[in-house]
Amino acid sequence: MPEASSLKDKRRITKSMKDRLRSKFNASIAEIGYLDKWQRTALGISLVGNNKPKLQRDVFAIETLLTGYTNVSISYFVTEWL
Repeated sequence: MPEASSLKDKRRITKSMKDRLRSKFNASIAEIGYLDKWQRTALGISLVGNNKPKLQRDVFAIETLLTGYTNVSISYFVTEWL
């Protein structure tokens, strides 16, 4: 988050992303890393369902949505299937 100049800025940007993901995909989201860094964050996003093709589409849509944020630079995505 190169535009963030404080933890308050970071929280505002992160909250916006989390709220949008929750409402659009009914996903569970938690900030899981870099809690005290004001220009970095790590988010854990969880989707649960019994239709894997739909979940795969949702994961792709989430990645697309997150990369569309202009004030955020995405380093990497990791996907795990259980």
